[in-house]
Amino acid sequence: MEQPSIQPVDVQLQKLLDDFYGSGHKGLIDMTPQEARDWEKELFQPDPSPVAVDSIRDHQVPVEGGSICCRAYDPDSQTPLPILVYFHGGGWVLGDLESADSGMRRLATACNCVVLSVEYRLAPEFKFPIPVDDCLAAVRWAADHAEELGGTSGAPLGIGGDSSGGNLAAACAIVLRDEGGPSLSCQYLVYPVTDADFERGSMIEQGEGKLLERSGMEWFWDHYCPDHAMRSDPRACPIKAESLQNLPPALITLASHDPLYDEGLAYALRLQDASVPVQVQIAPDLIHGYTGLVGVSDRCAEEVDCIQSILRKMIHLQ
Repeated sequence: MEQPSIQPVDVQLQKLLDDFYGSGHKGLIDMTPQEARDWEKELFQPDPSPVAVDSIRDHQVPVEGGSICCRAYDPDSQTPLPILVYFHGGGWVLGDLESADSGMRRLATACNCVVLSVEYRLAPEFKFPIPVDDCLAAVRWAADHAEELGGTSGAPLGIGGDSSGGNLAAACAIVLRDEGGPSLSCQYLVYPVTDADFERGSMIEQGEGKLLERSGMEWFWDHYCPDHAMRSDPRACPIKAESLQNLPPALITLASHDPLYDEGLAYALRLQDASVPVQVQIAPDLIHGYTGLVGVSDRCAEEVDCIQSILRKMIHLQ
């Protein structure tokens, strides 16, 4: 699998990094989960002019012990469309429907599909495997309510997510394969967490000064799955699955300046070795989280447009 040569960080992103680290802001590992949630909202500001979507509706989805809210974005409520169930990132600790809103609007419009954004319960209040189980419940609910969502009844669903959301999407794809469905048309994994190995090359080489840091990933894992023995479960670390055969086609997008780069690439190679169709899109000049930084970097916006054009073809190739 060909990898582009790493390039300097995009100029606009580098300014963001310089400003952030020059401010003396304390690091993630020194924050409580609530402080980290407040910091994330400060850093990733909502889009002041979000993309218009034809229909946006909230749905309550039953899960073990209660219900979760899932938000459906339909760019054309007059036409049945494919459905993509999406899990936001944030290290299983951060993020919600509101922080994901502008990205989901853009995704639904660019891919001409219904996007179901899932507000799975967060760690440390809800540790592994509860977020995985919530996401599985959302996929199964979407399959059962496809027409209500504006989708095509009985058609395969796409599944996707960024960072920890990519981890949840990959884990769900494995579980659904093993449990006989519902059928998935594709998996869209944006700089996904696939492992809990902090000694990979990119973890060390890109582990400081790029917003997501090696120490931050350890902090996230310790909140989400503090029992190290459970990290061998493929629902926690999809790369630990014995086999990746018969999984849905994958689009995996990576950033060269990302601690998660190596584990994302390793997962793509394992899928390829298992004869799963895989497309890998690598941004040699971007950092982790770039899909949420389109408002501060033209280069991020360009890359998001590129990957969503690829995804649109995958989603509609059913």
